[in-house]
Amino acid sequence: MSLFQNSWLWIFVGLCILFSLIITIRLGVNQSPEQNQGYVKRRRKIVWLLLSIYVAAVVVWVAFVFPFLF
Repeated sequence: MSLFQNSWLWIFVGLCILFSLIITIRLGVNQSPEQNQGYVKRRRKIVWLLLSIYVAAVVVWVAFVFPFLF
């Protein structure tokens, strides 16, 4: 894979991560004050689960993929 194709791949991956983080943050923001409290708690659990998945993916990437790039 050439350097040009590799840079486009990283731009695509970065945009995917950015959009997924935006979706996660939007899930975590309280949309309306009259929402059910149980729904808000469930949504917070989903946000924490998604954030932990992102952290795990970054750790795996740094441990297994990053050393082989150079």
